[in-house]
Amino acid sequence: MTAASARQKFYPIVNSLRALAVTSVVGYHAGLAFLPGGYVGVDVFFVISGFLIINHIIEEQRTGRFTFAGFYARRALRILPPYFVVIASCMVVAPFVLVLPKEFEAFRDEVVWSAAMAANYLFLGQQGYFDASANTKILLHLWSLAVEEQFYLVAPLTIIGLWAVSRSLPRRAVTWFWSLAAATIFVLSFALCIYFTDGGKNHAFYQMPLRAWEFIAGGVLGAAIVQAKRLPAIVSNMALLAGIALIGAAIGFFNHDTPFPSYWAAIPVLGTCLTIVGGVARPDGIARFLSPRPVLWVGLVSYSWYLWHWPALIFARIYTFQDQSLARDLVMAGAALALAFATYFLVEKPFAKLRSIKPAVARSWWPTSVSVHVSCATAIACTFLAAMWAADAMRTIPKGFLQQTTMRFSSDCALDYGPLTKKCGEQRNFKATGVLIGDSHAMSIFNELRRTANKQGVQLASITNPTCVPYIGIRAYTHVRAQQVHCEKAMEIALNEIKAMRKPPDFAILYGFWQNYTYFKETIYYSGYQTKLSLAGESRPWKDQKEIFIKGAQMTIQKLEELGVKRILIVGPNPVLDHEAPECLARAHKYSIDKNLRCGVDRAIVDSKRRDSMAWLSQAIIGPARLADPIGGLCTEQICFAEKSNSALYFDDDHLSDSGARLLIDSILPDLLWAFTGAEPADRTALF
Repeated sequence: MTAASARQKFYPIVNSLRALAVTSVVGYHAGLAFLPGGYVGVDVFFVISGFLIINHIIEEQRTGRFTFAGFYARRALRILPPYFVVIASCMVVAPFVLVLPKEFEAFRDEVVWSAAMAANYLFLGQQGYFDASANTKILLHLWSLAVEEQFYLVAPLTIIGLWAVSRSLPRRAVTWFWSLAAATIFVLSFALCIYFTDGGKNHAFYQMPLRAWEFIAGGVLGAAIVQAKRLPAIVSNMALLAGIALIGAAIGFFNHDTPFPSYWAAIPVLGTCLTIVGGVARPDGIARFLSPRPVLWVGLVSYSWYLWHWPALIFARIYTFQDQSLARDLVMAGAALALAFATYFLVEKPFAKLRSIKPAVARSWWPTSVSVHVSCATAIACTFLAAMWAADAMRTIPKGFLQQTTMRFSSDCALDYGPLTKKCGEQRNFKATGVLIGDSHAMSIFNELRRTANKQGVQLASITNPTCVPYIGIRAYTHVRAQQVHCEKAMEIALNEIKAMRKPPDFAILYGFWQNYTYFKETIYYSGYQTKLSLAGESRPWKDQKEIFIKGAQMTIQKLEELGVKRILIVGPNPVLDHEAPECLARAHKYSIDKNLRCGVDRAIVDSKRRDSMAWLSQAIIGPARLADPIGGLCTEQICFAEKSNSALYFDDDHLSDSGARLLIDSILPDLLWAFTGAEPADRTALF
């Protein structure tokens, strides 16, 4: 391997790429609408790391200067001082901003896993429908540093192992051996990256082995640069411009709907490779104009800016109740840049100087050993402090805000799990049997609805799954095909269980996050949250979403009729808050602010978001079906509540807590009694 050495060399184009990468990431996180794909800046960093680190190891090994102690010491002295400064600073700020025990517990986990350089696996494990918002995870951005550290752990072991094998080969076979090894690992990693992007958990996003191909792409650039230097300057300059164009296209045209990393990540990766090859091979060409001094300075502090920007944004958002404010976020991004410059001069430069004036230290195991001890001390300290902060929060926050912060759902009566369990039959002689069909909104009210049914001698089963539209024969279309298949399979299992019953259900209740299938909104953070519908088995959304929404409801009613269901009650949508209720209420309590004025939502806004779903559901009513609107139990004419009697009505921003479910049920009692028994109650107390 005749790779260009990265040792003690400064490449202006690489620093310019660092500046581009960090600016795109920070701008994307701050909510700049013209950077919808700014997250690809992380992929640019991965390629740069592969280029510098792999070629550095190869060059040192070629000249006989490589040692594992020296390699890990330099990484520790370069990466960890600012890393732990930022984590320690977050530990100082956290008790002034966080309020709920679960917030302190989540922060503790982030610190512990980040200290162990394994934060990527923490956040991978947290992926799921009920995962907390990214805007509450203070150290979420450290997943990428964990991936890099894991690469630093594996890369020298792999390269030195391959080097040892190559020494026993004939001289002519060495180049082929390295090429084959690099190509094999690259192809395997890239293929697995594509495969594991689509699924309930995006393993490809967080796992280093599935990102290894990006580092390898950078690693082979050393040999490519040697060849590029032999070509005319115009070739290198054209490669550089093409590379910048590819990165720019990814930043400008990718968005949160782009399946990522998958094969889409190859675009910014290829762009970065072309830019490095063109800019390093011909640094006096176009690369010179792309590397003005201000850009180089941003590149110089890019690491520290990346470390500071996310905690600054998230602490500010949490403190201001997650209200959207582009101006605030840009101010915090600027403050993070100022902190980055301070960190560079006060932390990074002194440790860089230490590496040069104390070469013996930089070649020993001492820096690595100290880093391990600092990591352990940080994790232990945060664990102790978080427990203390959480205990204090428990004493000062009304219990009604803390009693339910997650959904409670029993699968004993879930038909999509198979036959009903004995626990579902609390009474042996039921007067009627029914089934609740819905998504996670239905799951959130099932326990309270079942209690109400049982009081009337009625058994209630469920067919409920998160993100699964409350229809039969309809697909809620997303790019995660595994979830689509799961929904259709669960419905198939449930329908087979109904067909196997000696007596079909007397009634069915349909309830879901109806706004999710009808309402669409543009924001600076998010381009919308509408889940589009299609017929089951189709791979693309229906062209007319109103038509398929109404068609789906009527198909479901007709299918239930065919199964023998006599009465079908469709429950309209509950209000959706602008903030997650427990966090907002606890923070309002801490700041002595009116809780419902701060955490509730204006009735007019709720009505505007519910308008289409209520209108379309009304048009869909046919046969033995009726529509019930639960809005009266959760709202006045002016406001929709986040709490009543110091009890949170939601456990997030749209899923009802047990307290909220009781209010919803109370508001539709007459319709529920009709569903349970077929009788029309004379008054609202008929159920009790």
